[in-house]
Amino acid sequence: MNIKTAVLSVLLALPMMTNAEVYNKNDLGLDSFLTNKGFNKISYSKLPTQHAVIHASINGVTGFFIIDSGASHTIIHEASLEKFKLKKINGVDQETGTGAGGVVAISQYQLNSFNLKGIDINVAKITGMDLSHVVDAIKETSDKHIDGLIGQDVLGAHHAIIDVASDFIYLQK
Repeated sequence: MNIKTAVLSVLLALPMMTNAEVYNKNDLGLDSFLTNKGFNKISYSKLPTQHAVIHASINGVTGFFIIDSGASHTIIHEASLEKFKLKKINGVDQETGTGAGGVVAISQYQLNSFNLKGIDINVAKITGMDLSHVVDAIKETSDKHIDGLIGQDVLGAHHAIIDVASDFIYLQK
């Protein structure tokens, strides 16, 4: 490399270095920015299948849930209904819904409380359905028992931002 090429390279890189320094000095960071906007930071873990999972408390009982941005509703696996002391909503017949397994039977259940790591989730009911295909598939690669899915009803209501690179979800109260 001759001297002319070396000087030109430094001159071309100088504006980028200056912009990077200014950006870093003024950058609040994602955590600070979202905290200032009223978001709460919650860590989640990933299973070997790369599913994002989080502990949730329903009616005072803790369970393990997949964060599923593709699910329209939060769902409890039918086998976990008794664990969470869920009662079917009177007068509501069993319905059908469409999931990854095709058309499935669903029912609605009354919630007394729903909490994600200290954040109260304001939904009055939750959907119950057979999630055996999900639970069984997860069991093959992990020791975690999945009780359900956190869906768009919760994620949307709390303006969820999922930081996949850092394994955090941000929720507004």
